[in-house]
Amino acid sequence: MTAEKQWYLVYLKEHSEKKVIDTLTRKNIVTFLPLTKVKKQTILGSPSFTWLPLFERLLFVHLAVSEINLVNQTEGVLNFFYWLSTLAVISDEDIQAIRIFLDIYQNVSCEKIPLSTDNGFGLPEKSELEAGSLGKPEKLQKLLLPSLGYFLIAHETEEIKESILRRAIG
Repeated sequence: MTAEKQWYLVYLKEHSEKKVIDTLTRKNIVTFLPLTKVKKQTILGSPSFTWLPLFERLLFVHLAVSEINLVNQTEGVLNFFYWLSTLAVISDEDIQAIRIFLDIYQNVSCEKIPLSTDNGFGLPEKSELEAGSLGKPEKLQKLLLPSLGYFLIAHETEEIKESILRRAIG
């Protein structure tokens, strides 16, 4: 019987993403590193683009609890993320929502969700797209990721049909 695999988040040493991904792939551990396209100005003033990790120094890993030591023993991995002294599990739905959002938008940033002292997060249990701005290039798109405690924000929206994204996210 195989143990159930879940998504976890690991904190990495600076600039070690590629090396850690290569090592974990050789150990048959599935990884996910969301990337965003960032515009930079060259010395001559012309724009250039580069792909950078969306969540700095963070890597998603899909594994069974029995495989945690394999990841912890990997050079470049500092630690797993914990929530209230328990390994933080990232929902499959949030991983899928990130993938879909990044397929549609390239220039994306992330923002922590402010915690409420009154009632915990006060968030819905599933990923959700902030309504009212789809298909309008001058508006921002926000995607709520409750299991991660972040919003993804698309700064450079593209013309899309609302039904496509709503259907993809659920």
